Amino acid sequence: MGSNWNKSDGYYVEVGDRENILFPPRCIVCDKNVDGSYIKIQGNPVGYYGAWKWQFGLNPKIKVPAHIKCGHKLKRNILFRNLLLFFLAAIILIIGIYFDWNRWQIIGLILVVLILPLYWQEKNAPAFEFRLEDKIYEFRFLNKEYAREFAGLNGVSIKE
Repeated sequence: MGSNWNKSDGYYVEVGDRENILFPPRCIVCDKNVDGSYIKIQGNPVGYYGAWKWQFGLNPKIKVPAHIKCGHKLKRNILFRNLLLFFLAAIILIIGIYFDWNRWQIIGLILVVLILPLYWQEKNAPAFEFRLEDKIYEFRFLNKEYAREFAGLNGVSIKE
């Protein structure tokens, strides 16, 4: 896979697309025992049509061990980030079309306005996210020990 999408934080593990991906039996958010509690997390948008697939729930989903409260918090963080970026870009595009701006004015304003949410995301990154591209899952963990254990269970190594 090309490059990590959130380089300044987290630990990355790549696993080939397969049915049985193993996770340590601890909450992916708080790292405490979960006693069989799982949540489904949707993957991050990838590629030109990624946002459309995400919008209609067509991105891959994966079951991860998490407490219900931790899982909902994680989902809200990811959803808020994605919706905020999508909403801001759409608003700027609509304003640009209304005022008949040229393409470069719209792109420039989108970049300027999206800097703050992207900075917020860097400082408040979720405990776990993943994406699937070219039949390779790329998982990002904030917890280095969890990432190492996950990599060991799946027979791969952690990317540092």
